[in-house]
Amino acid sequence: MSDTFVLSLQSLGREIGSLQEHSLQIRPIAEWSTEVAQWLDQDFPIRVELQSLTDGVLVSVAGELGWTALCSRCAEEVRGSTPLNAQDVFFYPDSPVVTEAEEDEEFYLIENDSIDLEPFVRDELILGLPTLPLCSPDCEGLCDVCGEPWAKLPEDHAHEEIDPRWSALAVFAEKLDSSEEMNK
Repeated sequence: MSDTFVLSLQSLGREIGSLQEHSLQIRPIAEWSTEVAQWLDQDFPIRVELQSLTDGVLVSVAGELGWTALCSRCAEEVRGSTPLNAQDVFFYPDSPVVTEAEEDEEFYLIENDSIDLEPFVRDELILGLPTLPLCSPDCEGLCDVCGEPWAKLPEDHAHEEIDPRWSALAVFAEKLDSSEEMNK
């Protein structure tokens, strides 16, 4: 648990409808990245709004965080950003919602009159990373013969390919050409 993500609720109180706003600078943790995309290693501003409810606190977070990845078609570096706009309720441990819940139900809980935003923000950010990042929507990918990105190749780029089923005929044609040259 990082102190950056822990907010005290002492000044919010339990009066229904009480509001409190916070501005935080967060740096995504490396484990929040995926094999496909990684968060940029920098601080990002987020806005947090807390609103007191009967059984807990409604938490709203907003911001935008940058990431980097390789294009899933051409393997060029791609940079983008993911908006962070999420809401959830953090419940008081003595809330009927929590005490009467099934054992397998999970909640964000208020502990020691404070909330830890880290699991909530982490869950939202991991879901926000692209699964198939593209450098552009119309990326053509790589040439399947030479492996170069189509975007960097000339329009007339082509490879002379002979169907392997005809390779025996190609050998025969070469022999025929060489015997014709000898007969001249």
